[in-house]
Amino acid sequence: MRYLTVFLALMLILPTVLADDYIFEGWVTTGDSFEVNGDAYLVSQGVTATSAIIMGPSGVHVIDEDECITANKMRFCVDDFKYTIGGNVTIHGSDTQDFYITVSEPGADLDVEIDAEPSDIMIDDTAEITITIQNNGDEGATGLYYEEIVPPELEVTSTYNLVQMGNKLTWRGGIPANSEKQMTYKVKGRKKFSGQLQGELTYKAGESQKTMNANTGFKVSALFNVNFNADDFEVEVGDETRVYVTLSNNKEDDSAFYLELIIPDNMEVVASHFNDSDGKKLYMEDEVEDDEEISLTTAVKALSPGTAAFRATAIDRLSRVTDSKDFNITVSGVEPEIFFVHEDIFVNETAEFRLYLKNPSSELDMTDLNAVLESPLFNTTGKSSRFSKLKYDRIAEAEFTPSETGTYKVQASVKYTLGGEEYTASKAGVFKVISDQPEEEPEPEEEPAEEEPEEPTEEEIETIKEVGRVNRWIAWFNSVADIVIIWR
Repeated sequence: MRYLTVFLALMLILPTVLADDYIFEGWVTTGDSFEVNGDAYLVSQGVTATSAIIMGPSGVHVIDEDECITANKMRFCVDDFKYTIGGNVTIHGSDTQDFYITVSEPGADLDVEIDAEPSDIMIDDTAEITITIQNNGDEGATGLYYEEIVPPELEVTSTYNLVQMGNKLTWRGGIPANSEKQMTYKVKGRKKFSGQLQGELTYKAGESQKTMNANTGFKVSALFNVNFNADDFEVEVGDETRVYVTLSNNKEDDSAFYLELIIPDNMEVVASHFNDSDGKKLYMEDEVEDDEEISLTTAVKALSPGTAAFRATAIDRLSRVTDSKDFNITVSGVEPEIFFVHEDIFVNETAEFRLYLKNPSSELDMTDLNAVLESPLFNTTGKSSRFSKLKYDRIAEAEFTPSETGTYKVQASVKYTLGGEEYTASKAGVFKVISDQPEEEPEPEEEPAEEEPEEPTEEEIETIKEVGRVNRWIAWFNSVADIVIIWR
């Protein structure tokens, strides 16, 4: 089992080693050693922070970061370094330094690069692309093959050291040790493009076939940019909205343009700033100044439900499309208005419950209408082949005789076709069943009558008179007494 584990581990390691052609590869801490072909090599820190001293059978070698030396028929390289504690500054204490060391057999050390100058051009402008293959090794490289497919948005106008077959560029050859090979080609921007120019170098390393890729970013901008906006991107049938098409001139020169807007079939043009039309196509030919932007407004009316697909396109003076934008406005159908119509419904009497419908659209007829009207007391259906624009009419009715009073739910649904699309409208409500005899109102209670006073007897009348005479004598006596007092 132990041998099987070791074998599997070697199987995992060997492909990596062979793929990179390294005899040794890994981090080595200063003060430690690594082994190559049975020989030990001691590593210590050099004079500079990034240099390593490697001591072994081939001698003492000082190698800086990203540098290589060839000794004892081997190539020693220091690819990276780091401190075991902290960033990349030596800290006082017991910190040590690690070096990433690779050892390989001397041979070709290849690198490939692509460079574009300039890397951002306008349509019709030209750029020069340079491909550089470097051999940094101590031996020459032979059997090299480079291939690049130029994007179709670019036109190759000239090449140097390359074989051209349409948009396919190739090179075959070899490069001496510590030398480089350059190839160039020129392209003209034909259409908008934003992406990578990519090439592939194929070469042999021993008995292995290897590939190396190179790329660089490249962009071709349009002479014109087209943008779109709208007041509403969701409307109903019969609604009007405005759409705006904007054209920008990206060039620092006055430029002639042709701008068109395709109107979808379910939209109708009400008014527009475009000065010409051809059916559903609006267009304008004019000239726009350098770095100028113009905006054209068009008012449209929705005719039928569905997706209204617009397209705005800008074309240059050579009849080439420089930019195009697609945009959509969603048009929804107008729901019919549903009405419940009935008179007072009495228990044990035959009643009628009617379903009325109104088409609120002034643009489209409703067709293939199927209505369902249901409640606990009845269930009925109705049909109509067509409800014309703004039509109001009955579509279903139910006749029934309720046996109990109460409040009942009612539900209606109508399926219909509008502008070729199927829809369903619904409404819920309640109705009452009442008694056929009106309730008796209670009679108001009578208020008690006020008692009339009885007539006085003759004796009581004489007594009242006598009291009156006495009171008059008393009043006379009091007045005389007052006079006597005043006289005194």
